[in-house]
Amino acid sequence: MTDINLSHTPLHRNCGVSFIIALSCLVIVSGCSMKASRDQEHLPPAVVARSWEQISGNENFDFTLRAVGKVVLETGGRRMIQRGVFLAKAPASLRVEIAPPIGLPNLFLSINDGTIMVYVPPQAIVYTGRATPDNLARFLELGLPAGQLIASLFGKTMPLATGEDIRTAVVEGKSHRLDIYSANAKSRSFWIATDTGHLSQGKIFAGGEPIYSLEFKDYRLAGKMAIPHLIEIIQSRQEEAKLKIEYLDAMLAEGGDSSDFRLALPAGVRVVYLD
Repeated sequence: MTDINLSHTPLHRNCGVSFIIALSCLVIVSGCSMKASRDQEHLPPAVVARSWEQISGNENFDFTLRAVGKVVLETGGRRMIQRGVFLAKAPASLRVEIAPPIGLPNLFLSINDGTIMVYVPPQAIVYTGRATPDNLARFLELGLPAGQLIASLFGKTMPLATGEDIRTAVVEGKSHRLDIYSANAKSRSFWIATDTGHLSQGKIFAGGEPIYSLEFKDYRLAGKMAIPHLIEIIQSRQEEAKLKIEYLDAMLAEGGDSSDFRLALPAGVRVVYLD
């Protein structure tokens, strides 16, 4: 019998090439498929619950923040640099003193029990009213909900409101992305770093369009918990505005007294009601 060396036949060469091409395509397609699948991997309910607990300022989040930092506001082609002293307690208490880099405070702002109070020393006027986004925008240029502004100072977000639920929870690159819906419209999205569990980005929507972007960077321990020392809030609707807060010194303490957030006003100031 004559031995036939199949390795030298045209049929074998063609089959070998075809097999290699097919195998290569399979690897490429499988690799792409695996990557796409990985990037859109849905998170188990237990992971979703843990991720949300890490970033939400819920009723169990009983910390008061005391911080000093640099405040930069960019709006309407202007860039203002101020010095800020912050006292904040989730979910809805805030006191801020704003001053120029050198000089005395020119604005005191307090949010407590759903009421905003703003004292402007140069005008000897106190403004007060409901702590609504519109009233906040009068003084901070940003119409952000008070609860989200306060939560952002801790690197957190507000708890779920009535009618909100987490509809999408997926792996996106090196983050977990949670999408929150109210009825059939997306209301908020957040990205949590998988290696640290820290909130890195957020978007707030209205009518399907993002109206605010949030960024949280430079997490450092401030007592028992790490908080971001660089916070950026960008408003993309109406007049664009960007607020950047950089903590120079920050400390968290458990508990806190609501009386700390009341403004001590001098006699003789004029009161202007916002509502």
